[in-house]
Amino acid sequence: MENNRELVLKELKESIAELLTVREVIADIERGINTAKAEGAKVIQELKTELEAVQEEKASTTDVSIAKNLVKKAQELQEVISLQEGVITAVFNKNKAELEERIE
Repeated sequence: MENNRELVLKELKESIAELLTVREVIADIERGINTAKAEGAKVIQELKTELEAVQEEKASTTDVSIAKNLVKKAQELQEVISLQEGVITAVFNKNKAELEERIE
């Protein structure tokens, strides 16, 4: 009887240790998701601010060649914003999948 109790306690301790390890891994993954999300949002905001400045400059220019260059730059910035949003989504999905895998 005492042997059974010791065995149960040992298994319980092992299970608790496993759960604590999994909890730590999940917390690390969660921090990674939040960090990537924050950094991505910051980059996108910087790009949008730059895009707004380019669009304002374009609206006030009187030189056609400068306006053409500004249109091109605005298009490039919009493309970079779109790509950055895609990267953020991919990183989020990767981390989410890793989290789900660890939970299982």
